[in-house]
Amino acid sequence: MKHLPDEFNDIVNDNFWDLITDMVKYKKIYIDFFGYTIADFIPCEVCMSKSIDIHHIKFKSQGGKDEIDNLIALCRECHEIAHSSTEFNENLKDIHSIEIDIRNNQIK
Repeated sequence: MKHLPDEFNDIVNDNFWDLITDMVKYKKIYIDFFGYTIADFIPCEVCMSKSIDIHHIKFKSQGGKDEIDNLIALCRECHEIAHSSTEFNENLKDIHSIEIDIRNNQIK
């Protein structure tokens, strides 16, 4: 385990570090593909407001992978809708594929 101040040792375990590493991995995949930096304004791919989440279109709990085809930037409101509406989440695949096509054409 990484070294932490003593007061954290009993509440943090190795799974915590796995979670942090995993979280950073999929965000980095998204940011790198679209050419963003952490400091950039990253728009929600649905409503164009400021995104604050990178969402797995196919949920990780359902076998979704940390691959660019499965990762979409969403604002908090759109992210909440994605988790509560199967139809909305299904539409994200089409929206995101357009963004991927645009990006692929920009780097050719």
